[in-house]
Amino acid sequence: MDASTSSKRRVEAPGEGESSVKNQNVTMGMDALDCPVCFHPLRPPIYQCSVGHFICSSCRPKLMHNNCHLCSAETTFKRCLGMERLMESVMVPCSNAKYGCAEKLTYYQKEGHEKACPNAPCFCPELNCGFAGPTAALLDHFTSMHKRPPTTIRYSRKLEFHVQPGLHVLCTKDKQILLLNVVVEPFGHVISVVCVQPDGVRPKAANSKFKCQMSYHCSMTAERTAQFSIVLDLPQHTPG
Repeated sequence: MDASTSSKRRVEAPGEGESSVKNQNVTMGMDALDCPVCFHPLRPPIYQCSVGHFICSSCRPKLMHNNCHLCSAETTFKRCLGMERLMESVMVPCSNAKYGCAEKLTYYQKEGHEKACPNAPCFCPELNCGFAGPTAALLDHFTSMHKRPPTTIRYSRKLEFHVQPGLHVLCTKDKQILLLNVVVEPFGHVISVVCVQPDGVRPKAANSKFKCQMSYHCSMTAERTAQFSIVLDLPQHTPG
């Protein structure tokens, strides 16, 4: 070792009280961090065969006769602590960062987080409108762009209101968005209530579904326009 190399190493070594953690932005194929059997992100505990091929803990018991899934060698799978440490250190942003999510997650936690991310976008149902954003932004969008100010409703409180045919925006205090649509048909009317939720977001309860009870009465105004008196009841266990 020459003098210049020794000097360089002394400069790069962390000083007293300094952290030895190194952060570096890198580009890599993320499929290298996935289990080659189930294709889900590897997460501790991670196992490897005698050659060094990785497999997740869920897939390891499924292999026949302990043969490696890649090289087919009969082997005894052992924990790979080095790969586990790597997976714990790979931090990625949420895919909803552009919609306001600031979460930084380990790579294998990303999918689970995004299934319940509160910043996941809702898409505007208006024809030829490409808006996408969190529920609060969508409510503002309905008001400013489509001139449809939302009507606030409460869980387990019956709400009676008068509407004319067309689309009406309803919302709860926890920002659940409901679209009430009244359509005139040749032989009557069609009334529907749809709960707008972010695409792909899993409800908080496994058996939780949007439910409501609705009744209506139709009357004619002096201008011969149909007007509906609608009673809407939203149970408290509705997701949100």
